[in-house]
Amino acid sequence: MLQVQNLSFTYDKQKVLDSINFEIQRGQIYALTGKSGSGKSTLLSLIYGFLEPENGQTIWKNSKIKPPSETLVPGQKGINLLNQESDLMPFTTVESNVKHNLSRAEPNYNNERCDELLDVVGLLPYKNQIVKNLSGGQKKRVSIAKTIADYPELILLDEPFNYIDHQIKDELRRRFFTYVKQHEITCLLVSHEKEEFLAFADEILVLSNHKIIRSGTPENIYEQPHYAEVAQLLDDVNILAIQPERPIAVYPHELKISTENHTDITIELKESYYRGVDYLNKGYSLKYNQSIFFNSEQSLQKKSTYHLKIKSQKALERYLF
Repeated sequence: MLQVQNLSFTYDKQKVLDSINFEIQRGQIYALTGKSGSGKSTLLSLIYGFLEPENGQTIWKNSKIKPPSETLVPGQKGINLLNQESDLMPFTTVESNVKHNLSRAEPNYNNERCDELLDVVGLLPYKNQIVKNLSGGQKKRVSIAKTIADYPELILLDEPFNYIDHQIKDELRRRFFTYVKQHEITCLLVSHEKEEFLAFADEILVLSNHKIIRSGTPENIYEQPHYAEVAQLLDDVNILAIQPERPIAVYPHELKISTENHTDITIELKESYYRGVDYLNKGYSLKYNQSIFFNSEQSLQKKSTYHLKIKSQKALERYLF
């Protein structure tokens, strides 16, 4: 449905993206992640047609998406973009903003459609509120509803759930991505939140050093990140050179306290963070000359020494390049 072919972009003589290639099938949710400044938002703008690529092109349903040099109005019918600068009409109502993307010829349908979308984003009680008077998170939810109002075939979402309160965000994401799947709306999502792209994406693309360095299903990426940088996007991962030539990635939940005194990992506890269901602990290992993160069910004593064992065979085989 969408093909990105050898897409490259340079800004102010600095390479931002270099030979980006991937395809998205109809109805799939792809997540694009990476460190801040890796070019995620730039890639969305290139795909939409806001920016002029240095090389390459984007093919949408067998037709090239025209860059700025080839069209007066950027964009493509059937594709909607939600970027970090919400395009809202601040002095009109929530309802008017959502209906702005609907046909004026069907007022009854528009009313039903608007209510349906506002219910998805949890703003139905606010439909008559002036947008200017809403919180930042509520404005973002209006933008989300507006983005899917006209049944787009593809949506490009740049950190769509920023500024939304945590207690609302989780339920909103579940409702939104369920809706997207039910209506077979194809989605390319930029996100830095692992809870988001691991839970809802069909495929994950990781951007680093101007290129896509890793792609695959959430399960595949998590279990075999291949690179330390990828693993570090997923958790407070420990990169351990148990075999110097073959470092492994060990997640905090894969370590446990041992009664043995001669384990591979001995640490002095520096910090312990209560998280409700458990504690995330930070220790220091003289042997590896680095901090070590691990989970525990009970509170541990700072400055005490603990011996840790890797309890997961998968971790011992999670080699990094």
